[in-house]
Amino acid sequence: MSYLSFDYAQFNEKGLKKVIDEFKRQDLQVTSVEADNKAKRQSGVQTKKATLHFADGQKLMLQATAQGAIFQVRLNTRVIPIKHVDDLKKAVAEIAGKVSANSKQFQKTLKKRASRASSASKDSTSRAKTSLKAQIALAKSDNQELESSVQEKRQQKQTLEEALPVKEQRKSDISAQITQEYSVSEQLEAELKQLEEQTS
Repeated sequence: MSYLSFDYAQFNEKGLKKVIDEFKRQDLQVTSVEADNKAKRQSGVQTKKATLHFADGQKLMLQATAQGAIFQVRLNTRVIPIKHVDDLKKAVAEIAGKVSANSKQFQKTLKKRASRASSASKDSTSRAKTSLKAQIALAKSDNQELESSVQEKRQQKQTLEEALPVKEQRKSDISAQITQEYSVSEQLEAELKQLEEQTS
């Protein structure tokens, strides 16, 4: 590499091409670059950031000062110290070594996360199934209660229907009894009247 510092004026994919090429020579494939080339102050220092994404899923955040020097380097979520901050070529080689060395551990971490996510998904599915079973059981219980209530109402209706003829018969008997009593009353009144006429 024939440069000693970052191209601060173009701190983006175009300006970082030599850096990306150097990583490529170190067998590290950069798949994409995130960089808006906007300056921001950090700890009172004007800096720009760019994030490089590697083929193995790792990401490297490079932060440079307005002078083009390295301000901070973050590999994935961890800030890594760089010895050769004044020699960009050596610094990139140093960073490439750290990225390569961390690749296997990073893949293990990804697998663990995927396994946890899969386990959490299974637990969630299991809870959903349990919840669904509980809802079905509740629905069945409600249905059984409803059927029991309907059966009870049918029984009450049948009892009333069975009792109705008896009540109708009692009503008829009472009516007949009343009619008979009216007849007897009329007969007694006639006899009484006849007796009164005989005594007068």
